[in-house]
Amino acid sequence: SGIKRILTTSTCVKAGQKVCYAAPGAVMPDGKTVSSITIEGTVSEGMICSAEDLKLKPGEVDEASIFEDGLVLFENGNIGDDVNELLMREGLLLDIEVGANRPDCLSMEGVAREAALAAGSEFKPIEDGYGTSAECSTADAVTLDVQDKEDCPAAVLRVVRNVKIAPSPKWMRERLIAAGVRPISNIVDLTNYVMLETGQPIHSYDLDKLSDASDGKKRITVRLAKEGESVTTLDGIERPLTPEMLVIADEKNPIGLAGIMGGESSKISDETKNVVFEIAAFRAAKIRRGTRIAGLNTEASMRYNKGVSTANPYYTMNRLMHYIDMLKIADIANDFVSDGNINPESAKVDFTLNGINKILGTE
Repeated sequence: SGIKRILTTSTCVKAGQKVCYAAPGAVMPDGKTVSSITIEGTVSEGMICSAEDLKLKPGEVDEASIFEDGLVLFENGNIGDDVNELLMREGLLLDIEVGANRPDCLSMEGVAREAALAAGSEFKPIEDGYGTSAECSTADAVTLDVQDKEDCPAAVLRVVRNVKIAPSPKWMRERLIAAGVRPISNIVDLTNYVMLETGQPIHSYDLDKLSDASDGKKRITVRLAKEGESVTTLDGIERPLTPEMLVIADEKNPIGLAGIMGGESSKISDETKNVVFEIAAFRAAKIRRGTRIAGLNTEASMRYNKGVSTANPYYTMNRLMHYIDMLKIADIANDFVSDGNINPESAKVDFTLNGINKILGTE
């Protein structure tokens, strides 16, 4: 409260603007704490936050306008409003500590199952229906070669064409931000959103950036890395590979660390027109080993490290296509290519209440 003196280098600051102010002691998204500083004898009591300070990009939120120099204005906000509430909207966030033996609860769907059971209610599966394009085929565009079936028992690919890259809908951006995920673009956001829903990691590749095989198609291979290979991951870091690490590769080079992070060379950009989605089940021990060697922990590796069901890829792909069809952002191929049993029948387990109590020690 009161009048504050703040020094800034922004040339867009004008009287009457509503900007984001961080007072001394405020903790920024990068973990740094704001403090007062003195410049040429004048004390600056905090800071005016830029888009970079707030980890925002143009189009991520409707409540703010971002100028060329990064200044963020909140036209509809009121003096004293909490910027976190303006960006993340109202609502309750459920913070759940998930044990190592409950990877199924690393998803909204898994938590919903638990909540339904606890409340004595019926769990209602989420929708996964969608339409396809007769002119678009996955099999005509890409092949899948899983060379290490022990570490990748199931994988599925699907192509979408004529992609319209744009910001995701407001409701999706808000939910991603609330879950701690930074919105990027509709295609990338969808992979994260559906992963949060189902617990199954997804990766998207710009189809046109993949190397052609001898048959003119793109080939995606799941294999062990070769001695001397490296891959530049999406964070821009070139990472040396060892034969202990599982990779996703095209005809020429690795394009991602399997179950951990995709590669820079095939990432989705504003110019992307055609995309191939890869969803796979990987052996937890293999991904844990790759995570340790690379020194890289991600939302995807966290889930694979705890175990992802081989029944997930097919179901998750359908859920992803449901959203693409709902948002009308691409033409969906009328087929998919797969390796392994991507849609196994559910196992039936007979048990008694007395048997459960005996195992749990709750007799």
